[in-house]
Amino acid sequence: MAGYNEIQVGRFNRMLQKLLSMKGPASMNELSSTLQPAVGVFSGAENRFLESWFRYGVWLNAAAVAGNLSEAFIRNPTGSNVIAVIEKLSASSIAGTVQTMTVSYGQPGLVDLTLQTGRSLDGRNAGSPVLKTSFGSTLGGRTIGTNIESARGADGTTADFILTDNQEITLSPGDALQVEDNGANIAMFVSIIWRERFLEDSERS
Repeated sequence: MAGYNEIQVGRFNRMLQKLLSMKGPASMNELSSTLQPAVGVFSGAENRFLESWFRYGVWLNAAAVAGNLSEAFIRNPTGSNVIAVIEKLSASSIAGTVQTMTVSYGQPGLVDLTLQTGRSLDGRNAGSPVLKTSFGSTLGGRTIGTNIESARGADGTTADFILTDNQEITLSPGDALQVEDNGANIAMFVSIIWRERFLEDSERS
């Protein structure tokens, strides 16, 4: 039987226990009986692990193919039961001319090209990411949903699409991001850093 004002989201209990090295059962299992909630424990990337957020990174290299547009994807599979946040997204190309790179957001279904698995950015997490990252090219290109950002730069210029916390992009199950170079036969390099965690029961409804 649930207790009075019992907190059902276990990851906050686990975070406090690990952060403060507390012993015994759940240390923070009840909300104050008066209006006293205060959430704001995060203090640095090293504590994401304690909150059950797992951070990953990947570098994708889409080679130049005659007539094709280079692409890179990060996709949260449908039914994954995972929520993800893109913390860093940058891209550059080798073109010899000024080029435009576009970021699209949508729910494309399966669009994986050549898969390349990201690696954990915290040695305490030995697992692999749930999100799928891939690269490749298609004749004429494709749009997976809605174009949300673009950058135009000279040969070798790096475009950073996320500069502040408020610009981070959330990917729910079924969501994906695509980066595409709008010029044909151009190599493109994309760097992605993200965090992911399992959805709580209260988030699924």
